Amino acid sequence: MAPAGTGLVDGRAVATTTRPQARRLGELVTAVMTTAIDLAVRSTDGSGVTVSQFRALANVGAAQPMRLTELASQLGVSPSAATQICDRLVGAGLLERRRGGADQRVAALVVTPPGRAVLDRVRAARDRQMRVVLDRLPDGTADEVLAALERLADALGAPADDHAIVGWARLDGASDPVPDPTSDPRRA
Repeated sequence: MAPAGTGLVDGRAVATTTRPQARRLGELVTAVMTTAIDLAVRSTDGSGVTVSQFRALANVGAAQPMRLTELASQLGVSPSAATQICDRLVGAGLLERRRGGADQRVAALVVTPPGRAVLDRVRAARDRQMRVVLDRLPDGTADEVLAALERLADALGAPADDHAIVGWARLDGASDPVPDPTSDPRRA
């Protein structure tokens, strides 16, 4: 039996949260998400792409070549919406459709060199903005904040690497989907 004020998850004692804690977490996560979206918009300013187009470009860049249906699934949009986004990126010379493989009717999406340059510029802008944020923290607390955010991302079931709330692609080329935290058997 777990001590008072704790519960069991996977056979280990964990602290239980109070309603005010859960509410405050929701408020803070919402504030961070809103700010992260603003950051994403500012990061893409002057790049010639929207946040949605950047997300598509980044996802393709992380796992190219990629089929349109796979991209639509990763973005959580319909295939027709993904087609519209890709049409704009192809038209801008940032993305290319290539035919090949066993089925010549299926085009694979790949990022062009100018598209890679856009990805690099937007990520560099985001990194500069994050350095400003980290510099605002009290001395010696950046690692502590990062560790807490990694634990929160893990608890939410989200990857704690180079994804942001608006879908930044992983730099290592992996493309694992974000798990649904409500389907976690530990929360049943």
